[in-house]
Amino acid sequence: NAETKKNRPGVKAMVSPEYLLRVLSGVYPDIALLICNHIEYTIDPIYTTMVLQKKDKAAVWTELCSSCPTTTTSNEQDATYYSLLPPSQIKENMTWEEMVQQIMPPLQAIIPAGSIQYMPLLYCKLCRVVSSFFATQQKQLTEDENDDDMSRSMDAYTWKFLTTFLVPSLSLFPSNPAICSELWSVLSLLPYHMRYKLYNQWRKPFLEKESLRATTTARSSHQRAPKKRSKYIKPLPIIESEVQTGLASRATLKRLSKDNVKDMGRQLSKYAHNNPLVVFTKILNQIESYDNLIIMMVETFRFVSVLGLDVISYCLLVSLGGGDA
Repeated sequence: NAETKKNRPGVKAMVSPEYLLRVLSGVYPDIALLICNHIEYTIDPIYTTMVLQKKDKAAVWTELCSSCPTTTTSNEQDATYYSLLPPSQIKENMTWEEMVQQIMPPLQAIIPAGSIQYMPLLYCKLCRVVSSFFATQQKQLTEDENDDDMSRSMDAYTWKFLTTFLVPSLSLFPSNPAICSELWSVLSLLPYHMRYKLYNQWRKPFLEKESLRATTTARSSHQRAPKKRSKYIKPLPIIESEVQTGLASRATLKRLSKDNVKDMGRQLSKYAHNNPLVVFTKILNQIESYDNLIIMMVETFRFVSVLGLDVISYCLLVSLGGGDA
């Protein structure tokens, strides 16, 4: 009532459900798992149409289960949960833009807490659905059309989905080459300038501790002036993963020599599966100071994934261009 608002001037409105879900998913992992289960149930009809009908269903399921660790939810709990849900709003003939508009609200609730790390199977399913849509869109382009037409046809929802969720979430799965290859199956269908834009957004605002300082400054400025809020604030779990990868890669580079280049190279490539920007930025900084590392780094790049090799080319251009410029 009016008297309560006068006594409590700071309370202007009720807390939005989206904000409440973001907070609860970070505090209670069980709620984050329920949101992930809901997203998986939502995309199930279109996943069955776009992916499972093109391959053997048993083979795809075996491949996913072998590449990703299982969750703690049992089959009986899954059956009980899915029986209580309403019918999925996503139909088999739904377009990609309509699907992204349906799944982005629940995804926005789990992005700040990095809750997708509890469901690697869901991440793989999303990658395969996106790659199927992009492959279909690529086939529809005529010979006269080029990569610029594909980039212009990408809507804002798809770009937001890629920049805020799909690409940065790779940092939450440490040393998992299977998930790295699933993401590359999506990015390989995009032209190189769009991939480099995605890597640039993944790199922003900074890497490791500098990113944490920028995030803290952005949050404090948002509290003082909400209208001047930054467009993107890197989630804390991603920053934590970058810091851990940076510490491990620096320790490995200190031990690198001509005698153990193969062992240390495999170790560096292992760290680069989930945070290639951090590892290759460290390597290029070391090469700028010590020229004798070039031959050993070339030997190291033999063990890097295809996505890592593509990120190396981006990091080289950034280094030659003098940073973000």
